[in-house]
Amino acid sequence: MSLYNIFECLNPDGIVPTLEDCAAAGYRPAFMPELIRERLAQPKLDKIWQNWWTSASLIASGRTKQGTYVKVIAHVPHAFLKPKTLGKVLKHDLKPHYSGIYLQRNLTAKGAGKYPQADFNRLLNLAEQGKEGVFVIPEETFTKADLNTIVWGVTESEAKKYLVEREKKFGPGWCNGYADMASKEPVGRLVYLGYCYGNADGVEGGIDLSGRARVFGVRASDSEQDSPAGRGAKNDFQQHYAALLADPERAVKALDDQKAAALMKVLSQYMARKVEKI
Repeated sequence: MSLYNIFECLNPDGIVPTLEDCAAAGYRPAFMPELIRERLAQPKLDKIWQNWWTSASLIASGRTKQGTYVKVIAHVPHAFLKPKTLGKVLKHDLKPHYSGIYLQRNLTAKGAGKYPQADFNRLLNLAEQGKEGVFVIPEETFTKADLNTIVWGVTESEAKKYLVEREKKFGPGWCNGYADMASKEPVGRLVYLGYCYGNADGVEGGIDLSGRARVFGVRASDSEQDSPAGRGAKNDFQQHYAALLADPERAVKALDDQKAAALMKVLSQYMARKVEKI
């Protein structure tokens, strides 16, 4: 992944200020597939392994136009990544909780936020059109096992590799959960990685929206290249690089200016990351 920064707010209602700080600095929060791939690319002592993360990925529940109750998993931009939209969902009703934390008017009993119906419909349409990174699963068939693949948003081979690597780091301890968010209206929350007790790791789709946040920020200018939807383009550059090594003369002739420039960008981002770590 290209240059990154870490943004966090470990106080109650930390998600909105964290998203605001991230955007103000010119970054966007990484989606779950990006977090998984970054972990696979880095040593176990890297910050990406040492911390839990609030991903940009969404897990939402609601009904289709046919009335079927479904869960939507989205590794693409959505309404809850907009601080103003999420801020309205988390609007305080000034009723103090026994712990001193204010209760939220628009949160369900289990901490999910009321999700905009129009954007929920948009995500359903994207899934129907085959948009990469958007999944719709009937609630009655959704299980925690889905969190290992669909919520991670990576390929089966990447998922298997990650399971091996994470066990080397954390041992057999594993947390893997989601909250049932049955509601008349669409509700949703962000998916967390590694938000577990003790020496364990896992994916959590049931964290309260009024809780703490820590995001792995990716340069916003690199969004198209680094987002899950941009993987095909990056793979194209990687294929040209492999071809260049195998047959330099032929590959150079086939590499047009646009792809050459894109390849140079990928290489420069990699070198910048290496320099940043020194």
